[in-house]
Amino acid sequence: MNVHRSPKTVLSILLAVMTVGLLAGCAGNQDPWGDPESGLILTYRMPEAQTLQYTVAFDQTHTLTAMGEERSFHNGRTIDFSAVSAGAADGNLLMTITIDDMTLRLASPRGENTLEVEKIREQSFDLTVSPLGEVLDAGRAAEVTYFLGGAGEQGIDNDFRVFFPGLPDGPMRVGDTWSHESGIPGKSFNPETSIKMTSVNTLEGIETLDGMECAKISSHFAGELLTEGETRPGMAINGGPAEGSGVWYFAYKEGLLVKGTRTIRATTEIAMGDPSVPLVPAVEETKIEIGLVQKVGG
Repeated sequence: MNVHRSPKTVLSILLAVMTVGLLAGCAGNQDPWGDPESGLILTYRMPEAQTLQYTVAFDQTHTLTAMGEERSFHNGRTIDFSAVSAGAADGNLLMTITIDDMTLRLASPRGENTLEVEKIREQSFDLTVSPLGEVLDAGRAAEVTYFLGGAGEQGIDNDFRVFFPGLPDGPMRVGDTWSHESGIPGKSFNPETSIKMTSVNTLEGIETLDGMECAKISSHFAGELLTEGETRPGMAINGGPAEGSGVWYFAYKEGLLVKGTRTIRATTEIAMGDPSVPLVPAVEETKIEIGLVQKVGG
């Protein structure tokens, strides 16, 4: 059967086909990071042969109140490291971390001590990180240790488990929020401590840092410090609530963390081992600052 169409009808069909083709082309050319209007797709990405150099600073203040007297002591550490891309596997990022430098200091009412950390300089280990920031495998990082005063030997793997903020699993526009749960093993006063936290994150806006368009994200944390075991014979720390906040900047086109700060405050009690001795209130405040120093390649 022959169908005859008027020139006007043919023109309408041609215009419709061209429109569909243009829309399909636009969809096919959409950037993998999305856009602020329809939603940013935040994922960690690291091209092969790319090297990122970071500085991470940890500062902790411990405050004890006993017999009406308040005492504080402080410890801090700064880690300079390089991350070199080793490609990808099963959609996850592979990278090799090398510790370039580290300083460690412990302070108490008796004074401040700088501890030797030469042994971990130039130590390397592999990391496997999901596109949303979960450390899936820290390789031999637990074997790279440093002495943290009364907490004993500390594996550097714990420091890197808090490095990557958790990203959302869908597009985000300014004002949108998402939550992220994390569990962080570690050492403080007590040989066996961990922090279980839930963060509520908000995409606050877009800012340019070092020539990169960054998503500015605020975070609010709530959780619990869990402890087990004795700090020393006859003395242990009871767990307690933890809360905090932070702000970080994520270069969404490059897929990397540029800058971030977070502060977490945990309230605990120290049991002296004698039921007749009152529990000693204690507060532990930890501040973490992360900064990208240099990006090479990619």
